[in-house]
Amino acid sequence: MVTGDRSERSSHLTRPSKRDVVAEFRRGEILDAARRVFAARGFAAATVEEIAKQAGIAKGTIYLYYRSKTDVYAGAALEGLRELHEHIEDHDHAASTRSKETRAPKTSAR
Repeated sequence: MVTGDRSERSSHLTRPSKRDVVAEFRRGEILDAARRVFAARGFAAATVEEIAKQAGIAKGTIYLYYRSKTDVYAGAALEGLRELHEHIEDHDHAASTRSKETRAPKTSAR
């Protein structure tokens, strides 16, 4: 094995490749478009063609990332749940911090 080979490096120390970054961006674009289309038309009436048009990509590009309309829907739903979870955690953390600040005993300078 060659020293410095990608497989030898710790994954947490390597930066994502340009290809990985582009793929992640593209998935996000597809899922954003899918959520708009599914919200407007519902799952049954939505088409992959319509999602692709909303995302500004070719229909075939969607199939590079997802096997079916159902997979796109699942991905959009999962991403929505992740965002909701993050929002709840952020809100919960902020509320917890405010609560601790109001309960902290005040010291007096004597």
